Amino acid sequence: MTFLWIAAALGLTTFVVHTFVGSRYAVPALIAAEATLPKATIWLNYLCWHIVSGLLLILALALATVATGRIHIDAAIPIAAVFCWISVWSVLTTFKAHIPAYRFPASWLGGATALFILLGLVR
Repeated sequence: MTFLWIAAALGLTTFVVHTFVGSRYAVPALIAAEATLPKATIWLNYLCWHIVSGLLLILALALATVATGRIHIDAAIPIAAVFCWISVWSVLTTFKAHIPAYRFPASWLGGATALFILLGLVR
C-alpha cells in the first residue's frame, strides 16, 4: 500500500501543479490571445482547464481511497491507465510544440504516478 500512497501524493501534486502553477502560464497567454482568437476558443480552453483540474483531483482522491483499502485495489488499474495516457499525451504534445518535455510536468508526473500505481498493484 505504500506505493499507492506515493502514487496518491504524486497524483495530488499533479493536480496542484496543473491548477496553480500551470495557470500562471496558461491564463496570461489566453488573455494575450483574446484579440486574435475567437471568444469560443478561449472559453473552451478555460472549460478544458477546469475539467482536467477536477479530473486530476478526483483521480488523486480515488487513489488515496484505494490506498486506505476502502476500495478494491483493482480500481487502481483504470486510474493507472489514465495517468499513463496523460503522460504519453503530454510528451507527444511537447514534441509537436517543439518544447522540452520537462516544461509539461504532466509528462513526468503522470508517468511517475502510473509507475507507482503499477508497483502498488504487484506489491
